[in-house]
Amino acid sequence: MPLLINGVLLVIFGLLAVYSVSIYESFSLSIKLGRDPTNYFYFWKQVSSLLYIVVGIFLVWKFPTRIFKSHKFALFALVVAFILQICVFIPGIGVELNGARGWIFFPGLPSIQPSEIFKLAYVFFLASWLIRNKEHMQSFEFLIQFIVINALLWFIFLLIPDFGTVLIL
Repeated sequence: MPLLINGVLLVIFGLLAVYSVSIYESFSLSIKLGRDPTNYFYFWKQVSSLLYIVVGIFLVWKFPTRIFKSHKFALFALVVAFILQICVFIPGIGVELNGARGWIFFPGLPSIQPSEIFKLAYVFFLASWLIRNKEHMQSFEFLIQFIVINALLWFIFLLIPDFGTVLIL
């Protein structure tokens, strides 16, 4: 319960921080878009994003968590995340910002940064792989497999280039 309370407090603090630093930009952008001037443009955008998160939390809470412990799920999540990450290179879908092609845009959907999905899938996959290979962790063969798997997964971020994500991973 304390973890939930801390999480909610951090979310509220984050919303207030977004609001406080984006007042001027929200006001300017709302005028540019021909809307009524408002200081809440980015604030409401963040609140709407929170709704997606709440739905995701509800789904995880309602469905059995054993799916997250499954190696098949972890592998599937990693493959989907990897495919989404490759989509950044497809003209018309991948969007380049500040010299990096790290965003994808599917018409009718909000733009997403697939590296964020990849980070979560990477954690699931790596945890699953480590659990399955825990008796071999002390071997040199395990170390080589670990290095090869990570090099293959990180290679795509070097092509983007997104060194920040590589460092986080």
